[in-house]
Amino acid sequence: FYDKLNKRLYYTSRRGIRLYDDENIKYTSVHDYTFDSLQISYSKINTSNNEGTVSLSDDGKVLVFTSCEMNFKRNTCDLYFIQKDKNGIWSTAQKMDESVNSNYWDSQPYIYKNNILIFVSNRPGGMGGRDLWFTELENGKWKNAENLKNINSVDDEISPTFFKGLLFFSSNRSNSFGGYDIFFSEFNSLDFQINNLGPSINNYNDQTSINISDSIFFLTE
Repeated sequence: FYDKLNKRLYYTSRRGIRLYDDENIKYTSVHDYTFDSLQISYSKINTSNNEGTVSLSDDGKVLVFTSCEMNFKRNTCDLYFIQKDKNGIWSTAQKMDESVNSNYWDSQPYIYKNNILIFVSNRPGGMGGRDLWFTELENGKWKNAENLKNINSVDDEISPTFFKGLLFFSSNRSNSFGGYDIFFSEFNSLDFQINNLGPSINNYNDQTSINISDSIFFLTE
C-alpha cells in the first residue's frame, strides 16, 4: 500500500522462505520514484503472528491490517485497526468485531473515502471461493459486511484497491489472459460493468495486486 500523505510504501515481508515463517509489515520512504534503502519494521502492529496488507484512510487517521494465526492445522486471518488521536498518537491494535470478521479467512482490506471498507473473505454466502465484501462506517460503527455480488464471480476476487472512483481487483475469472488478471469497475455504477485492464498490464502470468496514486503505480506479478 502506498501512503501518499507520508510518501511511504507499506509491504509484507517474510523472515524465511518456508510457508509458516513469520510475516511482518515493513515500510520504506519513496522520493522521486526511488525507494529508500532503509526498510523499517512497523513494530506498532507486528507480533509473533503473521501481519500484512495495510490500508490507510484518506485522512490518515485509521490504519487497517490483517493478522493471521498460523499453524499446520488452521490458518485464521482477521482484520485489525489502529487509530490516531487528536495529538497524533496511534492507539494499540484492536480486532474488528463480528460485523466485519468471521470464523473464516478475512484479509486484504482497503479503506475508501474514510467510511467504506472493502476486504476479501472465503466465508459462506459468497459467489465463489474468495470474494470481495464491503461494509460502511455509520455513527462510528461498521455495519454488517455484505457480499459485493455485482462484482464477484464463481472464481476468486482478491486484492481490492480504489483510484478516482474506480474499484480495481484481481481475479482468475474466465475472461482473464491466464491465471489472475487486474480488472476494474465503477463502484457506484448501477450495472457494475467489469473491465479487464488489457494486455498492456495483464498477461499469461498472475497479476495479483495493484496500487495507484496520482503519480505512481505499483503492480505485483
